Amino acid sequence: MHVDLNAKREMRANREQDAKINVITSNIEELINYHDFDNKEDFLGSMSEIICQFDTDIAIGVMERLGPEGKEQAMAIKVNYGY
Repeated sequence: MHVDLNAKREMRANREQDAKINVITSNIEELINYHDFDNKEDFLGSMSEIICQFDTDIAIGVMERLGPEGKEQAMAIKVNYGY
């Protein structure tokens, strides 16, 4: 039986990335629900800048899950980072 170790590593990495995206998204949603932000788009822009310092793909994944404003931020990240 042949096991592709690279494929296994990639699957594990994808699961780990999805788990990180879920945790970060959940925490940002809690912040949004707890605080009354005057401008959600500005807040998400700041959050995406912070997350991009650690991992751009995770920042895109998080922003894509945060409604229309988040989707706009995800697109901005893709443009700014050449995706």
